[in-house]
Amino acid sequence: LVEARAEERLAQYGENVLPAWRPVPWPRRFVRSLRDPFTSVLLCLGLVSAAVSAWGTACVILALVAVSCLLRSTEEHRADRSTAALRELVATTATVVRRSSADAPPRERDVPVADLVPGDVIRLGPGDLVPADVQILRAGGLT
Repeated sequence: LVEARAEERLAQYGENVLPAWRPVPWPRRFVRSLRDPFTSVLLCLGLVSAAVSAWGTACVILALVAVSCLLRSTEEHRADRSTAALRELVATTATVVRRSSADAPPRERDVPVADLVPGDVIRLGPGDLVPADVQILRAGGLT
């Protein structure tokens, strides 16, 4: 692409970024942890124990359910924070082949991943992450 055309496409299509990640609120995360089959069975057993007036058993089982949900929610929160931190470490540039003008030869240069547009030719090397949806034009040793 010519640089001017790339700028037009960037204005037309917007930046090449994923939608913003929104953290899940604690109450929703806690309730979602009830979907675990083991926790659901324990909850049902606790409710049955309460229905037949076995209050000691019901309290112990429901306490186990609460602790299980709390631990699962805490671990999920930690995993989400770690994922967000890893996202910051991902490469933010890509090697793109563009022309400065229509009659100029194509040149490779690094551009921010957010500035990639449809039609860009991207050079990938061993170990590079694919920065956008791409169509492979030529490959050597691709695995």
